[in-house]
Amino acid sequence: MSHALELLSSRFSDLAVREYAVATLGMLSDGVLGDLLLQLVQALKAELRHDSMLARMLLRRALCSPHTIGHRLFWLLRSEMHAPNAHERFGLLLWLYALRAKPHVAVLAKQLAVTAALERIALGALRYKHDDGEQKVWVQKKMAALEDELPAEFTLPLSSKMKCNGIVAAKCRVMDSKQAPIWVTFRNADVMGGVISVIFKCGDDLRQDVR
Repeated sequence: MSHALELLSSRFSDLAVREYAVATLGMLSDGVLGDLLLQLVQALKAELRHDSMLARMLLRRALCSPHTIGHRLFWLLRSEMHAPNAHERFGLLLWLYALRAKPHVAVLAKQLAVTAALERIALGALRYKHDDGEQKVWVQKKMAALEDELPAEFTLPLSSKMKCNGIVAAKCRVMDSKQAPIWVTFRNADVMGGVISVIFKCGDDLRQDVR
């Protein structure tokens, strides 16, 4: 597996070599492949063309397993849409996925809406960064108001298994960090499960946090 990943680096441009690597990785289970998606998305940048065996394999596996491979692939591609060296290629792959995975697109649209709303709050909270008390009150007020905007049920970008149906505003706060990440507590859609707490960062590269 490790040698196949190495063969997809920019040091190997021979198509036969890269196709061998893709064929090897394509035999992996969804669980194992999902753990390698971060590296494989980066390997897409080394492909000579937008239409490559690697791109096709990833799209095929994403369409076959939208809530596992598709979910992670979507967010990994979208996280780099700002990068000039990835914008066109990743945008094309996102478009192709959305074209073929319409039922999953509805799920992703909810995630995008929730993320956009949290981003607005995170950016707004920066105005109060010199007053922790006022900042906390402002964030909790905005989180409570957000309750009316959220979908009845939604999953989180972190994992398609995190199903939520609201926010616990009283438990949300801004953490003490330069980027002022927000500690967000969601209500678990599973009545038998506990609350789901996540750290929402805005304007930071989260790839360093992926393990």
